[in-house]
Amino acid sequence: MAVATAPAQTLKAVPHAPGGFAGLDRWVFPQRFIKWTDAAPDRYVVDMPWAPKVLLTCSPDDCRTIFAEHDGALLFGEGLRRMAPHEAMFGHDALEALDGEEHTRVRRLLTSAFHGDALKGYERGIVEVTERHLRSWPTGTPVRFADLARDLGRDVIAHTVFGVTEPGRARRLQLALDRLDKAVNSLEMSRRFATAIVRRGKWAPYPAMEAIHAAIAQVTLEEIAARRATPGSGGDDCLERFLNIEATEDGVLSDDEIVSAMRVLVIAGWATTANTLAWIAERLARNPQALAGCHHDVNAGTSRYLVATVQEALRMRPPVPFTLRYVARDFDLDGLLLPAGTLLATDIERMHYRPEIYPEPRSFRPERFIDGRPGTYTWIPFGGGVHRCIGAGFALTEARLILATVLDRLTFARAAARGERSRRTNLVTAPAGGATVTLWPV
Repeated sequence: MAVATAPAQTLKAVPHAPGGFAGLDRWVFPQRFIKWTDAAPDRYVVDMPWAPKVLLTCSPDDCRTIFAEHDGALLFGEGLRRMAPHEAMFGHDALEALDGEEHTRVRRLLTSAFHGDALKGYERGIVEVTERHLRSWPTGTPVRFADLARDLGRDVIAHTVFGVTEPGRARRLQLALDRLDKAVNSLEMSRRFATAIVRRGKWAPYPAMEAIHAAIAQVTLEEIAARRATPGSGGDDCLERFLNIEATEDGVLSDDEIVSAMRVLVIAGWATTANTLAWIAERLARNPQALAGCHHDVNAGTSRYLVATVQEALRMRPPVPFTLRYVARDFDLDGLLLPAGTLLATDIERMHYRPEIYPEPRSFRPERFIDGRPGTYTWIPFGGGVHRCIGAGFALTEARLILATVLDRLTFARAAARGERSRRTNLVTAPAGGATVTLWPV
């Protein structure tokens, strides 16, 4: 994208969010701040004295321009480092690999594990793990579905991504994942995250998180060694597919690249999908017509309404509210000059609530996705462009299969009259009450 020589606007001309701590409101109190953003322009600036200046946009045209940029003017990894907790969660090496030629090479190699036959190969394992969990789920009493979904999501990830079957390694992996979940959602992570924002993305060493990364890496490397020692011993899982990638002009994945990819997959894929399942339960419990549509799909052996339900949940409650870019050099965003050093955020939540795109945007209506595919630049829970979440297809498949398996045996009933509000965690937007519902046998 060429830099405009005579830009129509600079950031000074863009409306600023009201109040010095409006950006904090936007994150911590989403329902309260939405009262202002409902009437806000497509673009506005959040400018707080202790944090980088951020331009937020919910313009589909801006979104198209941002996602189409691939010449290094907008950096994804650096954006996450400066305004998201990903440096500590995913590791420095994972963020470094999110931009440049190496990102393109590794992404091409990883892609085969998340399309076509690969996705089909994961389906049986997802269903089996879900059925095993269902045997112990309580019925007839209110339960925090978010807790059930978190434990289920952990075991689906362990089975489908890692495929570890050796009991000792499997137990060590489960312990590492449980430690990871606690660390990601801890006050310590929040404190370090806030400090890193003030320090312009410079994270202090985090020994506890580094130890968790090391534990996951050790299990991964042991599993790699075991499979190489006994060819054909792996199953239908991501690790097996990574190990069997045929050499091309991009080469093959090194062990370090596999370890990094596995770490990103478990962190990004676990919390986000579990959270989406929690929101689906919370919404279906309060929308009998949508719940009936899902049960009809299950009974008929079809999936169209189930898929639309997952898509609608991701529209209303995207796991993360923004997708970020760091402006590495002056950039023309459709006539607006963004100086180097600016942070640029595509506002996923506001995009998904545009009434001209989604009529009655606050209503849960899976039907809106029955007759057409979601828009590339207007339905963006997985981001877009060369940085669209590589596991998007896997996440949609996983959520659909788990929902179908659950509704084959159980149904959701609301445990309280009012719907749950959103609350922010360090990584996702979660139901404030843990998606408390009552499960009943069908």
